Amino acid sequence: MHYRPEAARLESILPLGGIYWADELDFASMKGLSDADRDTLFRVVALRMKIWDCEALDAEDQAFWDAAQCAVPAWALFRRLSLSDDDRRAHQHGFSRVVEFFAAVRWEGYEVDLDSKDDKLSFKRKRT
Repeated sequence: MHYRPEAARLESILPLGGIYWADELDFASMKGLSDADRDTLFRVVALRMKIWDCEALDAEDQAFWDAAQCAVPAWALFRRLSLSDDDRRAHQHGFSRVVEFFAAVRWEGYEVDLDSKDDKLSFKRKRT
C-alpha cells in the first residue's frame, strides 16, 4: 500500500496493540494471507514499534527489517518511522488498552497463554 499523507490514523487493540495508518494495513485483505505471511507482516509492524521506542534491533531483526524494506520499498509503513507527540500519545493509549484488556480477561477467570513456538494467543477458563 502506497503512502498517503492524509491517511487516517487508526488504533488496533489486537493484534497490533497500538496505532497504524489506513494506508499501511488492510485487515480485510489480510484474511487471504497464509499464517506465515500474516506473521511476517505483524513482525514488521512489531519491529517498527521498537524503532518508535528507540530500541536497537538485534542483527536478526535488522536483517529481517532490511529484507522487508527491499521487498516492498513503497509500503507506507516504512515512511512513518518516527512519531509526533500526538501520535506517541495515541500509541501509548492503544497499548494501555491492550494492558486493560488482558487484565480484564484475567479478572474474568481466564488464563491467557502465548505459545512461544508460534506466538499464538489462547484463552481458557481457569478451573475452580
